This record gives sequence, C-alpha cells and structure tokens, in this order.
Amino acid sequence: MTPLKLARIRVCAKCSNRTNDPAWPWPRCEANNRELNDDAFDGQESDCPAGNWDGVKPELVDELGAIPKRFEAVANESHVTASAECLEAAVENQKAYVAAFVAERLAICDACEKTKAECAMKKNCGGCKARRRNILSRPGMVCSADPPRWKPVAPFPMRKIAWIIPARNEGDEVSRTIISANRSVLRKDTELAIWVIDDGSSDKSCESLSCRVIRTNGAGTAAAQEIGLQAAQDWGADVIGFSDAHMRFDPGLFELLADKAQAGRIIACGHSRGFDMLLKAGVGCRLELTEAEGISAKWATLPVDSAGWVRSPALMGACYMMSADTLDYLRGPTGCLWDNRAGPWGWQEESISIKAGLMGVQILTSDWWGTYHLYRPADPARVSGLAKNRNIAWGLALLFSEETYEKHFRKLAEALFGEAGEREIFNAATKAIDRPWGVGAEAAFLEKLKWDKP
Repeated sequence: MTPLKLARIRVCAKCSNRTNDPAWPWPRCEANNRELNDDAFDGQESDCPAGNWDGVKPELVDELGAIPKRFEAVANESHVTASAECLEAAVENQKAYVAAFVAERLAICDACEKTKAECAMKKNCGGCKARRRNILSRPGMVCSADPPRWKPVAPFPMRKIAWIIPARNEGDEVSRTIISANRSVLRKDTELAIWVIDDGSSDKSCESLSCRVIRTNGAGTAAAQEIGLQAAQDWGADVIGFSDAHMRFDPGLFELLADKAQAGRIIACGHSRGFDMLLKAGVGCRLELTEAEGISAKWATLPVDSAGWVRSPALMGACYMMSADTLDYLRGPTGCLWDNRAGPWGWQEESISIKAGLMGVQILTSDWWGTYHLYRPADPARVSGLAKNRNIAWGLALLFSEETYEKHFRKLAEALFGEAGEREIFNAATKAIDRPWGVGAEAAFLEKLKWDKP
C-alpha cells in the first residue's frame, strides 16, 4: 500500500461514482465502468476519469494517521525501521526477561549453604544485594559451585519463527507485506522464515519474492496454509504465524506474539486496523450462534486486561501465531489445524476458534501492538458462497457430537443442501474426527456464546 494508492483509495471511497457490485469482488467506477482494483489506483491506467485525483497529495496520508511512515518501503528493504515507542517496548521486554533469571539466581544463592568466604559470588557482592543483583544479571556468568547451581543464559532464547502467507492475485501487496514482516523482528536471536503459498495467482504477483515460495493450483486458503505449515514444521519452527498477503505489522509484533504464544496453550493475535477505513474493526472477535449461519465470527470490542491483552472467543484470522506444541495439540482430533475442508474458501476462523474453545486453548489479542489490514469491500473468491456453506455444514457435523448437532445445527444444513445432501456431509464428517471432549463441554461452549453477543 503506497501512500499514493492509499490517498486515491480515500478519494474513491467518498465518490458518488463508486458503486459496489455484489457479483464482483471490487467496487466499480461508473465514470467508465471499470473495476477499482490494484491497477486502477496506481497502475498504467490510473487516472481518475472525473479528475478527482488531480489534487491528491500522498504526503498528507501520514499526517492523517492512516499509515505510519515506518510501515512503508525504504531504499534498504532489510533495514529495521521502528518507532521510538516500539523500540522502548522491546527494551522493556528484554529487561523483564533479565529480571526473571536474576530473581531465580538470587533465590538460589540465598538458599545456598556456602558462606561468603567459600563462594566468589557472595564474596564479590560485599553484603550488598543491589550489587549482587548487578553481578548476577550478566547472562554469560555461571555459578562458581561444582556442579554449578545455575548456568549461563542468553538475553533472549534462540527462537525460530515461521510466517505463512497464502496469496492469490494480490498485486504489489504481497511483496510489501513481506518487507513489513521482516521488520517485525527486532531481536538478534530470532530467526524468521517466511513462506508465501501462491495459490494459483495469474497476475505474477508472487514472482521474484524475497522469501520461500510454494505454488499450488487454487487449492484454497486452508489447504494452502496446511502446505506452508508442513514446510515450517520440517524447518523446525518453534512458533508459527499466519497472515493475509495485504498487511503491515508493527515492528516487534512477531516477537510479542511469540512471547505470548509460548506462555501456554494460546493463539496470539495482532490487533487489526484497516488501511482504507471502510471497516472499523473492534478489538477482538466474538462467536455468534444463529439459526441462519450456525456459528459465525463477528468483530467486537471486548474488555482489555491490565497487560493490554483481550481474551476473545474467536481469532482475528488476518494475523495470528501459536507455538509448535499448541499447533500439534489442536491438530490432534482431526489431523489438521483447520477443519473447513469441504470447500476451498470460507469459515476458516470459525472452525479453528470452535476447536480452540472446546479444547481449552485461549485466544488473546494485543490491544496495543498490531497490524494494518487492507479490507476488501467484497470477497475476492467469487465462488466462495457455496464453498463456505459446505464448510459450515461439514464443520458443525465434525466438531460437535450427534446429540448437539441434531439439537442446534441439522436444520441449517438441511436448508442449505437438502436432506440427502445433509446426510452425505454428516456421514463423511463424523468419520474424520476423534473428539477428546464430551457433550458437556459442547453445551458449556454454546451457552457461553450467549453472552458474547453485543
């Protein structure tokens, strides 16, 4: 998202010539009946027919606060450009890590039977705990006892972060997303590997990218991510993240999410903010139970805890991360992470959020550090309506017991596919899972959805 493109998008968003066609993924410009896609905004034919772009000044975009300058490209794409706030937060994060092992070392030394004369550590401290704290805070220092009571540590643990980006005809956005992703890692001991899964692009957007690229032939988002997931596991990733291909990330975001994801069975999400201001997203997502949609994810503004995290029933699918252990745990019942396998697109966030809720995995969203996300006015996958319905019917039959499914969801599936179609989907889905939870857990989960409504 260049400043020029964003400035033009903002003008078009207010223009009376701009209309949305439900049958087409992009809005149209009635002035010459063209689609307002990537090329319309900054390609070769990027002039506004009505002359509304003549006075657009892209430098005003930053002043309006739409996209901070640190997210845009610079001459040296490998250079980390971070705001003072982000760098300060990274330093504080490191101080907290050091304080944790210093406190552990102090406790061990205080409980140690060696006297000051016998122990170089106690002798050097001169009886002053403040000085001893400074001595023990050196990461490379080792306890002088034999064997040592504590060992050297690194300021931060070595960590391998894998980031997976499914992409399909993303224009220039995918390359800019990769640049921003590389800037989201600030620590020297973090190794980041990015995979782009080119899911049948025809616009050459995934050619010559500065990352690993795997090509498929329109397998769909979930299948593409599973392919990337396998590559990340073969690489030995400690934590694995996923995002859309039209994003910008706060510097340090990936490490913040990784810290949280490795703290337990947690899916850590970045707070989503829109590029084009067409969608005002809340902080976190909720799950809503309705007869018309079954279970669907909706934006919501949920309570923030003292550390700046929001606990959500549903993940924000454009940017999230989990540890390798959590990932394996969630894959257990069905053999895959996402359970929207009946169709190539749709109902992806709901499927993983439902399984996380039933299996006791927390979904947490950062309220402060986050992402900038290009929200499209319509779904770019034109065939996804039927695919999403198949995923809904499949997922509800798969994730819930027959008793719960009959009570809440069978009528919906029959309305979508008829009695014969519903039975076919149901019989196939129930053979594909080994549920580690019972009917009681399902009832408690569905009851909780009632208070998730606004």
